[in-house]
Amino acid sequence: MSGKRGNGEGAIYPYKNGFAAYAWVTTPDGRKKRKYVYGKTRTDVHDKWIKLHAEAKKGPVATRVPTLEQYLAYWLREVVEPNSCRRTSLS
Repeated sequence: MSGKRGNGEGAIYPYKNGFAAYAWVTTPDGRKKRKYVYGKTRTDVHDKWIKLHAEAKKGPVATRVPTLEQYLAYWLREVVEPNSCRRTSLS
């Protein structure tokens, strides 16, 4: 064997104060994207990278955090509205 990874397996490389790795995953909307993991040592990153590959084999993987608009909609719906009736009574 040549020690090379196959097409689409991703990579582990030095990054800032540690290491980074990426793997190609399928998003919930059906597109292929890179998902990154980071860590202080190569072994930490390798473990996270293996878990990411296992997660990608199970099915679609969320690759980003919610936008500000999505977060504020969630916050109003789940945090503010349930508590607003008790605190804003006029009596």
